[in-house]
Amino acid sequence: MKVVSNSSPLIALARISRLEILHELFGEIIVPDAVWRETAEQPVAYPGAEAIKRQRWIKVEKVRDMALSRLLQQELDAG
Repeated sequence: MKVVSNSSPLIALARISRLEILHELFGEIIVPDAVWRETAEQPVAYPGAEAIKRQRWIKVEKVRDMALSRLLQQELDAG
């Protein structure tokens, strides 16, 4: 099963040093580029950003359906 995550669970679990929960539940997770930038590459990174970067089971993929992405961004931010 493929699991895609937004920024919120990554940030929240990294802050409490419990990222492994995602790995235990889902194995590998996929994050869009924007989520990776928000959680791991911001100039002022969130607490836990380094832990997020170290996880080999978090895979970054490009969004393929840009029309859907633009539609969703009317209600949500990119991350």
